Amino acid sequence: ITETITETITETITETITETITETITETVTDTTTLTETETFTETQTPTITVTMTETITETITPTIPTTPTVTDTITPTISMTFTYTFTLTPTITITITETSTLTISPTITETSTITATNTPTTSASVTITETLTATPSPTAIYEMHIVVYNSAGEIVKDLAKLGAYTFDNDDVIVENSTFSHDDGGKAIIKFSDGRIVEWDGTNNQLKKVENGVYYIKIEVKDNYGYNHTVIKDVTVLTNSLTAQLKIFNSAGEVVKIIPVEGISEFGSTEIKVVVPDPSKPFAPGEDVNTYAEIYYMDKKIIWDGTNDFGLIVNNGIYTIQLVQVDENAYKTIAWTQIMVLHNGYEIINNIKIIPNPVDMRKNSVVIFKFDITKDTKVNVKIYNLAGELIKAFWNVEGVNEIKWNLEEGVKVSSGLYVAVFDAITNTGMNKKEIRRFTITK
Repeated sequence: ITETITETITETITETITETITETITETVTDTTTLTETETFTETQTPTITVTMTETITETITPTIPTTPTVTDTITPTISMTFTYTFTLTPTITITITETSTLTISPTITETSTITATNTPTTSASVTITETLTATPSPTAIYEMHIVVYNSAGEIVKDLAKLGAYTFDNDDVIVENSTFSHDDGGKAIIKFSDGRIVEWDGTNNQLKKVENGVYYIKIEVKDNYGYNHTVIKDVTVLTNSLTAQLKIFNSAGEVVKIIPVEGISEFGSTEIKVVVPDPSKPFAPGEDVNTYAEIYYMDKKIIWDGTNDFGLIVNNGIYTIQLVQVDENAYKTIAWTQIMVLHNGYEIINNIKIIPNPVDMRKNSVVIFKFDITKDTKVNVKIYNLAGELIKAFWNVEGVNEIKWNLEEGVKVSSGLYVAVFDAITNTGMNKKEIRRFTITK
C-alpha cells in the first residue's frame, strides 16, 4: 500500500450559456419620438444590471407600462484558471473542494438592443470522490542464496539458510562476532547490505555444540544462468577455557591455518620452538601421512601437518607461526617463529601436452590431454571457453596418463581459443594446478 501526496494544477475552460428575461417600464407621449433610457435589473443565474436605450413611436396618448419579456441566449466563453490541490492517500476516497473565482465579460444581444456588462464572481464547490487502486510492485528475487557452515576438513556442519537475493557483492556481507563461545550464548552474526541478518549459534545440524576450531561460512548465490558467486567468511568457536590460537601466515601475510590451543593457564614466555622430522632438511609435508611439524610453547605441544584450512598442502615457501592470546576483545601476540616448507608437490603432475594443438575439426575431432602424475594422485580436467563457461569436465581421473575428448560428442563447440585447467591432488592433500591453452578451428 503506497501513501501518495499529489499536487495537481488543472486549467479549466468553461462555456456558459445565460438566459436573460428583461422587464421594461416606458412612459410614452403620442406622436412623439421619445428616446428612453431604461435601467433594467435582470434576475438570472447571473445577477445582471442592464442599461437600455429604446426609441418608441406611439399613436395614442396613453401612459403605458409595457412588460417586455426578453429572453437572452448568452454564450459566455469562460476561461477559468483552476488550481486544484489534491491530497491522495492510496488506496483512499479523496474529497476535493475546488474554489473557482471567475471574471466573466458577457456581450449580450437582445431584441431591445441591450448591451449587458456582467461582473460575475462565481464560487463553485465540487466534491470529487476518487477511488484509486494502486498496485505497488514488490521486487522479485533474481538469485538463490545458500548459506552453509563447513569445518576445516571441508565437511558440512550446518545448513543455515536458503534465501532469495536481489543483488550480490562481496562487500555486501559482514560477519560480526567472528570469534565467539557457545558456552555463554555467543553467536556469529552475518549481516547483508539489504538489512537481513542470519545467525549461527555454534551448533551442527543435530543441534549439538561443535568443537573448538575455525569454521567457514560459505555464502553461495546462483544467478539465472546457473553461475555461482561465492563469499567465504571464517569464524572461530572457542569455549570459555580456550585462551590461545596458533596462527600460520604465508609470505604475503595471509592466514593459511588457525589451530585452537587449549590448556595454557598462563603466558610466561615469549619463545616458541619448531621441531620437524628431519632437522637437517626443510619441512616437507605430504611426502608421508605421518609427516608433522611439532610446535612447542613452554610445556605445550601443537601439531601442524602442513595443510591450510581447506585441508590442502601449502605451497613451498617461508611461513610465520604466531601464538596469540585470545580474549573477548582482541588478540595479543605472545611468541612467533618461522618455518620453511619445501616439498616435491610441483612434481605430482608435469609434462602436460595437448595433441593436436591447434585442433582442425575438418581433419581430426579428437583431442588428447597427456600428462605425468605421481602415485596416488587424482586429476580433474576442466575446459572453459574465453567467456568463462565450463564446456567439458573430466573428474577424478586416476592411474592413467592421458584423457581423450571427442569434440563431436556432447556440447557442440565452435571455433576459438579454449583453456584447460589441470587440478591434481594426492591422497595426502598435496595439490597442484596447471593451465594450458589450445585452439579449435573448423
